[in-house]
Amino acid sequence: MTDILTPPHNIEAEEAVLGSVLIEPAMFADCALRPDEFYLVKHRWIWETFAELIAHGHDIDLLTVQEELERRGQLAEIGGPTYITRLITLTATAFNAASYAALVKDSAFRRGLIRAASDIAKLAFDVGTDIKTVATNASAALDAMTPVDGVNVDAWDAAHEWYAEIENYLTGDRRLLGLTTGYGALDEKTNGIKRCELTLLAAMPSMGKSSLAFQMARRMCAQGLRVGLFSQEMRQQDMIERMALAELNLSHKKLKASDLPKLKDVVDKIALLPFMVNSESGLTVAEIARHARDMQRALRGLDVIMIDHIGYINHLGEKHDNLPTRIGITTKSLARICKQMNVAMLALCQLNRDKTRTADKPPTLTDLRDSGHLEADARMVLALHRPEYFAEADSVDLDAIQDAWIVVLKNHRGPRNVTAKLQFIESSAQFSEAVL
Repeated sequence: MTDILTPPHNIEAEEAVLGSVLIEPAMFADCALRPDEFYLVKHRWIWETFAELIAHGHDIDLLTVQEELERRGQLAEIGGPTYITRLITLTATAFNAASYAALVKDSAFRRGLIRAASDIAKLAFDVGTDIKTVATNASAALDAMTPVDGVNVDAWDAAHEWYAEIENYLTGDRRLLGLTTGYGALDEKTNGIKRCELTLLAAMPSMGKSSLAFQMARRMCAQGLRVGLFSQEMRQQDMIERMALAELNLSHKKLKASDLPKLKDVVDKIALLPFMVNSESGLTVAEIARHARDMQRALRGLDVIMIDHIGYINHLGEKHDNLPTRIGITTKSLARICKQMNVAMLALCQLNRDKTRTADKPPTLTDLRDSGHLEADARMVLALHRPEYFAEADSVDLDAIQDAWIVVLKNHRGPRNVTAKLQFIESSAQFSEAVL
């Protein structure tokens, strides 16, 4: 029976790794271990010695290792020169060093998981901590322990992965480097939104960016993408309403009982789409990440995260940090989530209310509200521009088709300062493909 009081460890594997490097120093890089992944302190000291010798351009051999350990005052404590020699004699071959290292990493991971579980238990027992903080910190502790595959990729894999991506783009059916936005005109200008990247959709208040985002989500899901939708501004019922009424081009103010059969039909279709919604307000980035991982499990995968909008996130930071600095912390964290979860993220944000802006003056990057970090941390920035928005309210026919332009302000893998044209009907907030 396994002794549950003894943390997982594999002394034989640790000895074999150390012996392998003493026999063949080139194996040090192949093992990719950290000193704290060794269970025995004396093995950590020896690994640190290897790293120190390499860092200073010295060879690793029996003599240099002994001298360095002696200089550090650790040679006697590990068992003297005899122990170093023993590591060599115990190792049959150095060519299995990577396999030995994998065993060491496995045990280290399990010990870390036990520590994380202990920390979570302490949080749970502390009744003075509110349950949201407990859940968030617990999720963060587990996320920190999650192994990340492919952190170090050799040139062969990196080159051929890129070629496969381009080959699929040029010869496949999708003809997109990224994921569809749901609108062909926009896909044509941007090549879609990309996994592992933060994309911003900006607009002035009440221009329709939320409605556009919800309709994007609906169209993405109709093409098989799985979407996690966060709206900290409105209820989930409001999000579904925007989708359904836009789909049918119906105005909320003009709804009648006779419209119910059509509404029931479109709601039944929406209900089958692969998306989940979260309308909790004041979420931190860590809480968004926790909920997104729950969605990922429930949907058996996740392709896109949508956030409406950045201004409603609970921006963390030091007490002396101003709002732009806090927003910068948020955007960098959002970008990190994209990479960790291998998803595309579309986050909405506001443009400054510029009193000098007119219908013929589209937005620029400098119009992003509150923080230059928005521009810096996003890999693509889109801005919604509707000329009719600037007209006098009583002069606009709400049921008429209006022009809506999406301006590509930034695109690190494609053209910028180009526009995609859509059509907009204000009464239903419907965005559709423009008829050319």
